Amino acid sequence: MRVVQSVRQTTRRSSTAIKEGWMVHYSNKDTLRKRHYWRLDCKCIILFQNNTSNKFYKEIPLSEILEVRPATDFTLVPQGTNPHCFELVTGTMCYFVGEDPNTLPSVSTSNPQTLPQTPPSPSMVQPNSGIGREVANAWECAIRQALMPVIFQDAPPAEGNTPHRQASVSISVSNSQIKENVDIGTVYQIFADEVLGSGQFGIVYGGKHRKTGRDVAVKVIDKLRFPTKQESQLRNEVAILQVRAHTLPTFL
Repeated sequence: MRVVQSVRQTTRRSSTAIKEGWMVHYSNKDTLRKRHYWRLDCKCIILFQNNTSNKFYKEIPLSEILEVRPATDFTLVPQGTNPHCFELVTGTMCYFVGEDPNTLPSVSTSNPQTLPQTPPSPSMVQPNSGIGREVANAWECAIRQALMPVIFQDAPPAEGNTPHRQASVSISVSNSQIKENVDIGTVYQIFADEVLGSGQFGIVYGGKHRKTGRDVAVKVIDKLRFPTKQESQLRNEVAILQVRAHTLPTFL
């Protein structure tokens, strides 16, 4: 007896969406600009076919995003169309997200007297079209914040004081190596909703290595709890983790 299983691209909608709405994009593998209903949660970006169905076109895990950058590569923009607004880079693809209708076309060199057309105002862009600089900027900001969990965002400054980070990154322990001044967001995706444990010196979160996809546990230590005189105690905690067989990436 042969059992045939079909894989359906459907998923249950998360109840903890960070942001959702219509957005347009194309990629370096498919330059046809598409419009989907994007939904961002703490684990991934899902591109649904519409805002009511569970059928989706693509799922982009946050742990696979290596970089979010402003629009820099316009070589694949089809001639006569508007450029994109920002880019999502993974290990295998580059997504060109958004569409900026306010970018003026260049003046034709064959007819220098041809003036560029007046770009449409934001009010002329249809709602839910997924087009427009403001819409794209909001998505870019939301994705950047999702890549860097709230545990690493700047704490609100006290009156008269400068802002400080709740957990600034200075030491990374991984595979028995210590690296100074490592930006955690470029190496690991930390899932702030996956608390694996906590103790006197910090909290352990679930995470994933961006380039290898390896599941990791990340211990976060808040240096603000340690006076300067106790820095040696803090480094002892890191050293203990370094010699363990299941070494945790540790960030301060």
